[in-house]
Amino acid sequence: ALHAGADVVVPRLARPDGRTEASIARLITPLALAGEWLALPDLPPRWLPTYMTSRLPVQKWRHPSGPELVDAAEAALVALPADLLRRYPLPEEYFLYWEEHEWFHRLRHGGCRVVYVPAARATHAGWDELSAAKSRLLARNAVRCLARTGGPRSAAVGWPIVVMWWMRLWAIDAARSRLRPSPGSSQRRRSRAAGVAAAIAAWREIRPDTR
Repeated sequence: ALHAGADVVVPRLARPDGRTEASIARLITPLALAGEWLALPDLPPRWLPTYMTSRLPVQKWRHPSGPELVDAAEAALVALPADLLRRYPLPEEYFLYWEEHEWFHRLRHGGCRVVYVPAARATHAGWDELSAAKSRLLARNAVRCLARTGGPRSAAVGWPIVVMWWMRLWAIDAARSRLRPSPGSSQRRRSRAAGVAAAIAAWREIRPDTR
């Protein structure tokens, strides 16, 4: 049964080793991209006390201890009535990555309540896997999602933010591969470079007919 008052329930996602993944997100806008994706790392700094992460307005760092209304989350697993899913199907224009951000945007505008329930747990394998193909999809689809949820103006403002975000990721992994050379670090650097190229090419997603 769904949590009381929820239209959609998202569980706590965990890695195979049991560690909780950061799965809560903000609804995508250029400002959200700049604040949550470009400016801040995926994980909070180690010096930041754990109890503070749920008090900060950084959604991707938060791990609520109880049920909480959220704007969006990783949709590796969700629970909702079948009729609601038929009314708001996941968009098919992405293949993979960022489709759930558009979906949660639609749910919000439809007045649906999304509740994060940490007592419900699902194991999500392969979270950290990174390939050139995955990087290309993540970079391009971020701009596509902006265009489809906010229109061409939103995509035009967000596109350089996506480019800078992926350049930051590439620079970090390039530095790490130099400091700690390994086949894995070199592969991540090449994957990030593919993401940078895809982000630059994603200007093609800024067009009126993407909505």
